[in-house]
Amino acid sequence: MGIVIYAPERGKGYGRQGLRLLADRAFLVDGVERLHNDFETTRDAAYHIHRAVGFRETGREGGVIQLELTREDYLRGRV
Repeated sequence: MGIVIYAPERGKGYGRQGLRLLADRAFLVDGVERLHNDFETTRDAAYHIHRAVGFRETGREGGVIQLELTREDYLRGRV
């Protein structure tokens, strides 16, 4: 998955909003049970956005971080 924000608009919360919209669609409309994303450990902004939405770290290997979010955890966090 990827959310690309035009450089002058970065830091305004759009990435977090986009990730929440993606999770809403996946969990509430499409019935997905789990979302997973891998990216380089150097991408601090991406890491913090994912964590803010509720993703948890499941591993690190070779400079890549693995994150996942389950439907159950996401819906529990929205209450």
